[in-house]
Amino acid sequence: MKIDIGQQEVLRKKRLEKYRSAFGETASQYFGIPPNLINSENSIITILNPMLTLLATEEEIIEKISEFGWVKTKDTGNYSSNCKINDLGIMSHN
Repeated sequence: MKIDIGQQEVLRKKRLEKYRSAFGETASQYFGIPPNLINSENSIITILNPMLTLLATEEEIIEKISEFGWVKTKDTGNYSSNCKINDLGIMSHN
């Protein structure tokens, strides 16, 4: 998957304006994209997710990480393996 940083800045402009009005100009350093990245020759980011190519079932993954002491919690969200707050993030994102 490739992401064009310049395009992301355009798409995020309205949201960044809301953050600036709520939190002041400081919000730019946390939520904005630095101008030197937007206009650089390296403004395309490639995201690689190895989990998309590995042929492992959820059960196999859980079995493997359990060897390292991981324990599935009983209080997880519908779309998360670690906490309910991720559901809020997914809802907000959508």
